[in-house]
Amino acid sequence: MNHAVIAVHGMGDTAGPGFSWNTDDLNKVVELLEDVAKVAKYDAKRVLLAGHSAGSLVGWYMVVKRPDLFAFYGQTAQGVAPAVNWLFKEAKIAEKIPVYFGLGTKDPNQPNFEPSKKLLEKLKFNFKCEAPEIGHTITPDEVKNMLAHFDATVKKDAAQKK
Repeated sequence: MNHAVIAVHGMGDTAGPGFSWNTDDLNKVVELLEDVAKVAKYDAKRVLLAGHSAGSLVGWYMVVKRPDLFAFYGQTAQGVAPAVNWLFKEAKIAEKIPVYFGLGTKDPNQPNFEPSKKLLEKLKFNFKCEAPEIGHTITPDEVKNMLAHFDATVKKDAAQKK
């Protein structure tokens, strides 16, 4: 299976150097997907949204606000709880969106690992959870495992709907 990757650079101001995401960026992602649909053939039911670090928190916001746009959510280098717990009170997406959750054992956000895993279990997400021996980064193995879970869950879901 071929995968296409479109990487959108977050444009919000941050406390440190560089850029980050903010909730207004959901509109930019929607516009991007509309533009891509005009020039490229792709299966809109196989769109994977991935977020890393602060981008993963805004990724949850995007998935909750527009679950119709994404078939899967992959997040790395950040926990789910408690930063975005409030979002899950707004929408029931667990039955719609499979999730990959990776947080390195050497990442400063590691204390969020167990609470995040428990929250995903409690909400009954179909998720793959990993804690590789890495810091605040993402590795090729994590990407490979994320895509494998994406293929397994999204293909399974598509087959069940037929």
